[in-house]
Amino acid sequence: LPNDNALREQASSALEACGAFDEAAQLLWDYLEKHTEKEEKLSYVLMGLLLSQADFKGLTRLADLYQKNVPITAHWVLANAAKAQNNWTEVERQCNKLLALFPDLLRAKGLLAHSLMQQQRFLEAAHVSFAIYEADPEQDLALWEATTAASAACDWALVRKYAAIFDMEL
Repeated sequence: LPNDNALREQASSALEACGAFDEAAQLLWDYLEKHTEKEEKLSYVLMGLLLSQADFKGLTRLADLYQKNVPITAHWVLANAAKAQNNWTEVERQCNKLLALFPDLLRAKGLLAHSLMQQQRFLEAAHVSFAIYEADPEQDLALWEATTAASAACDWALVRKYAAIFDMEL
């Protein structure tokens, strides 16, 4: 295939739909192994394919490929691999690495909040979710998750504060 990423993605998707997972992955690997200098959409397509097959060795290989030049991809892949294995402390660790490099990365904050909830660290999850809402007030779901986490932490003052933003009376 030529270096046409849209065509490569479509061909990979067709192969995957036919159950040819190895061939679909190889099509993506062939391109990605030669293009490690910048973030590539195809790396996330491959991540999804590898996650669907629970190919954790492949996910580690993908993260290793991008660790040097594109750490955002490497840490995101590792965070999602850990999530798929319910390894919430590793999800937290990878999200914190992402946030150290990219403090405004809302998707990392969202996954971090989820991992904190899974670890029953509700108050921390509430604060992280609220930080997402503060960064982007269009993120109503983050405010709702902050309220839910504050409720789980039994921090009723915080619940009332967040609920007031929704114009909810408690």
